[in-house]
Amino acid sequence: VIRPFVYAREKSMRDYAYSTGMPVIADNCPACFEAPKERHSVKKLLQREEAVFPSLYSCVLRAIVPLMDPVAQDMLVSVSD
Repeated sequence: VIRPFVYAREKSMRDYAYSTGMPVIADNCPACFEAPKERHSVKKLLQREEAVFPSLYSCVLRAIVPLMDPVAQDMLVSVSD
């Protein structure tokens, strides 16, 4: 399961997976054979930011929800063209 980070926190997903007997991949995508680099860096960045701004995730969610509107998506595509 690949989760959008603002909808489901990693700990919640991990706890759910354990409770249902699903496998939990600790740090890296199984298709990637290298040590986690970018994912680990982003994870640490978000942890630091959340320590300073406890409402980080709810703010990010409020910011991206309007972008999921099909009209907004069409506008973004037209602007990028």
